[in-house]
Amino acid sequence: WYAKISGYTVTVDNLLVTKRIAEDEFYKINAGETLHQGLEILGRIRWLNSQFLKSTFHTSYMYSNYRFEDFTDEGNVYSGNALPGIPRHKAYMQLDLNFEAGIYMTANMLWSDIMPLNDANSKYSNAYLKTDLKAGFRKSLSQKWHINIFAGIQNLSNEHYASMILINAPSYGGSAPRYYYPGAPRNYHIGLSLRYSIF
Repeated sequence: WYAKISGYTVTVDNLLVTKRIAEDEFYKINAGETLHQGLEILGRIRWLNSQFLKSTFHTSYMYSNYRFEDFTDEGNVYSGNALPGIPRHKAYMQLDLNFEAGIYMTANMLWSDIMPLNDANSKYSNAYLKTDLKAGFRKSLSQKWHINIFAGIQNLSNEHYASMILINAPSYGGSAPRYYYPGAPRNYHIGLSLRYSIF
């Protein structure tokens, strides 16, 4: 097994943040001093390490406490607010199974906490849990030729989530601000890879 824990605290002076005034028009402003504190944990465990089956479990966790320390814009005081676009908690898990016959399977899960969408912290994205599965068969046909056949499902539970957010999104023509770029719904893929090694 393997484990790693890292902690940090950083003070950033004169952080530049984006201010949007139109759909494709924005500029940078000085947000003053910000405090970035965090904790990162990484783990890996190998078990069932036999001739028939080898398996590995990976996990990671991230805690982020990023805040404006001294930020006022157009009379609005944002000091003490969380920096937008950064979830407080984020976790990832992955299980890899590799069989002697060449069959392999991978399952991973990503969980993301809510995150503020603007400097005022008046709007938040939802937390989400996304799961992906993949299975395949890989084999060396000869010393130089190798084949890999695989198939997978992404977003198994058909979770609604934002793959990207637009921080401090303005409103255009009376419509609601577009903060979210939605992630793909449940989808499937299949592939074939044939590799030739020169050496």
